[in-house]
Amino acid sequence: SSVVGRRSSRPFQRMTLKKWVYGAAMGLSLALTALSAWYYAYMVGLAVGVYFLVRAWALRREVRVSSLVGAVGAALAVFVLLAGPLALPSLQLYGKGELSHSAKAADENSAALADYLLPNQIQPMWGEDSMRAHADENVIESALYLGVVPVAVALGGFWVWSRSRRRDAAGARVWAAWAGVLVVGVVLSLGLTLHDTHGQVQVALAGGRAPVPLPGKALFDWLPLYSSMRAYARFGVLVALAAVALMGLGWAQLVRARGVRRHALWLTALISCLVLADFWTAPYTWGTSRIQPTEASRFLAAAPPGAIMQMPLASTQAGPPLFWETYYGKPITYGYDTFEPPEWRAARPTLEAFPDDVALDLLKSWGVRYVVVSANAYGADWALTEAFLSGLPRLRHLQDFQERRVWDVDPQVLDARPDMAQYAEPDTLAVYQLVR
Repeated sequence: SSVVGRRSSRPFQRMTLKKWVYGAAMGLSLALTALSAWYYAYMVGLAVGVYFLVRAWALRREVRVSSLVGAVGAALAVFVLLAGPLALPSLQLYGKGELSHSAKAADENSAALADYLLPNQIQPMWGEDSMRAHADENVIESALYLGVVPVAVALGGFWVWSRSRRRDAAGARVWAAWAGVLVVGVVLSLGLTLHDTHGQVQVALAGGRAPVPLPGKALFDWLPLYSSMRAYARFGVLVALAAVALMGLGWAQLVRARGVRRHALWLTALISCLVLADFWTAPYTWGTSRIQPTEASRFLAAAPPGAIMQMPLASTQAGPPLFWETYYGKPITYGYDTFEPPEWRAARPTLEAFPDDVALDLLKSWGVRYVVVSANAYGADWALTEAFLSGLPRLRHLQDFQERRVWDVDPQVLDARPDMAQYAEPDTLAVYQLVR
């Protein structure tokens, strides 16, 4: 009996260890997601919740909840250990009401159902029409096309599976779980109110017109931290993940069908080629960004120590000015984040008064020595603006730098999206020293 007992206990021990390992691996995966972007940690957490609930409901008669406690505990322990120290400051700010957007701001970058259907907008053969259709939307957030081939394979595979005599409950659970993630992802990506590709959809009511509320509005009002997000279209990442999983399930069914199994290898190669053709992006329409120091950054890197500020503020709300800081070797007093610190928000009206004395006084109190001014931000008024700045006794003009454009883009993009031409224009950067 002792031998039997030892033999029967080993599989149970191995199974228990495996659950702990799986749980820890899940916690590690969520922690790494959180450390890369809190947006996706939150979204993936919701997706895991949906997936878990669907699978748990389907397995409620076969799996005891108590058997999952160890795995769930391991996942939480690893997640809290790795991501907790960085999450704590954000949670504290949320508790103070400093990590929430207004409903209007949060709803602006939401998806439309058409975004999942409009073809790849950077496909060189047929992408331009799709790009024009996205003209009123965020150029990045709304690129949610799932692809004809993945959707067709998933639907075809599900049809074959549903008619197969070999279908079983286990397969149904997997299909249901991933379908649940896809549906929830689509609904949440639509934001707080219904949108089309031209913006918020409003319907006529007795008292005027009103938006069409969606389930995301309830989550915005009641679910902690949900109001901290302002680009709900990013839930499309979960939709794409679920679509790929469903395509895999569908293809696994299709290649088992009679008459297909013998040609599975060639058909897989063909399907892969069709997917690549649908999502083809060469030559890359969006072009490339220059990863190199500007002449102004080289000049400031060699200049005596002192903090740097770029003006006007609108010219700092982008990647290039922040990237140039890596070459300065000096502190900067500008920046960009979704949630500005209270002190910065309080200082913003004063900074926007640049070059008035109140703005220069504030910069001086921050230890600013160099002020970089963007000519493009002033447009046609730059010549008069530069003459005025150079005449101020508190600013000493050091040098102008005619920079190369940062973004080299296919002209097709600017034809379809003329509103983006400003990002492809070279800038002139004027460097001043704040003397008193």
